[in-house]
Amino acid sequence: MARYLFTENTWTCSINSEVNMKSGRYAFALVVSGLFLVSAKVHAGGLDGAKWVQAQRAQKTGFVTGLASGANTVYSKIYTPISDLVNRFGEYRRKGGTIFSLPDELGLNLVFMPSVQNTLDEMSLPDAETEKIVDRVDKLYAETANRKIQWIDAVYVTKMQIEGKSAEWIDVQTRFLRMQPIPDNVYKDAREAYEKVLGDILRRSGERIPTEAPEVSLKDIKEGVISVETLTKCGYFITESDKIAELFCYGSYE
Repeated sequence: MARYLFTENTWTCSINSEVNMKSGRYAFALVVSGLFLVSAKVHAGGLDGAKWVQAQRAQKTGFVTGLASGANTVYSKIYTPISDLVNRFGEYRRKGGTIFSLPDELGLNLVFMPSVQNTLDEMSLPDAETEKIVDRVDKLYAETANRKIQWIDAVYVTKMQIEGKSAEWIDVQTRFLRMQPIPDNVYKDAREAYEKVLGDILRRSGERIPTEAPEVSLKDIKEGVISVETLTKCGYFITESDKIAELFCYGSYE
């Protein structure tokens, strides 16, 4: 699992993980990635923008370097079992197998695979961009309203910028982090409104047994069926390609 230590001079990160390749236990990869994020969330708690602006450059660089090192180590450890699983499924289909006759072992892991892949994409950080990330976090915290955002989340906001995510997406993600912690009653009301819209979409489809899970679209936002604010409080954003994306929150907010 991941272990972190932040001292006056630096941020260090070490990871010890071993993927058990026996008996097809590829779901272990999800556990490893989960432990990484949970550990980061616990140990990075309390490191907000107010502390960042007071920190020395070496402390900031050490934090980002440690986080990137840990995240990318987890990424490399999980990549092999995921690739192997994809190859096994492809071979299974080439032999005439169907989704309805999957071996228990393969079927269970196909349920986990999308979550693992998403986690891999979310966690990885560009090693060569450490100094640029520090500069971008400096700029993010230059806006006083962003200073309650935890360091770990600020780093991943800058990753979105580096990846070229839309300005709207980044703005919504940043506002979502500024909302933290969202009061239970506020989240409950937003979630109920969201689920009502999903129910209406399902009813309009006329399908007794839906072939796909109902999803909110940009059209629903434009027509006023649901607001961006409601989706944001639920932790969602509709991308330009009309796909729903989950907003992240790795830091500890109280």
